[in-house]
Amino acid sequence: LPAFRSLTPRGTLLFAVGVPAAVMLRALMTFAFFSGDAYIPLLLQTWRGTPAFLTGIVFTATTVAWTAGTWIQARRIDHHGPRVFVALGFGLIAVGSALTIPAVLPAVLPEITIVTWTIAGVGMGLMYSAVTLVVLRGVGQSTQGSASSAIQLSDILGTALGTGVAGAITAFGERSGGDGLGIALAWVFALAMVVA
Repeated sequence: LPAFRSLTPRGTLLFAVGVPAAVMLRALMTFAFFSGDAYIPLLLQTWRGTPAFLTGIVFTATTVAWTAGTWIQARRIDHHGPRVFVALGFGLIAVGSALTIPAVLPAVLPEITIVTWTIAGVGMGLMYSAVTLVVLRGVGQSTQGSASSAIQLSDILGTALGTGVAGAITAFGERSGGDGLGIALAWVFALAMVVA
């Protein structure tokens, strides 16, 4: 925390209005999205026993959805402003994560993840670049380098913490045996939903 505080704009940890809040939101969005995204293969291939082909379809659909979300955001951000896209993006990650939870159940087709995780991908596309735009527009030219570094640090930290916490949850579930892994995976997507 002290290192993160010293390398990010003053007020980042307190979500101070403007650039500091945008830097912190980048950490939250990557935490929320990647805490679930990293465990899609474990959910589909290990827990549900599907072929790797399905995981590839899910990731391809999510990537296309992220790209589509970015395309929409780039054409509409000047009209609606970044706040709308960030709020909508977090909402879509929450919805996509919540709708992915039932995929742990044997009675639910695992193919639903193609749609559910695509929703989360659209959310990332809508807000990821919007936050970068807020940061770069909110600082002077002389401080754009340090602002870019701060947002990159926040990005990496959110991803690392999200996948790490979700990894601890799944490891605990797997060690529990029985349905422990499935329950843990449901908790992972619930965590992503709550953070979003």
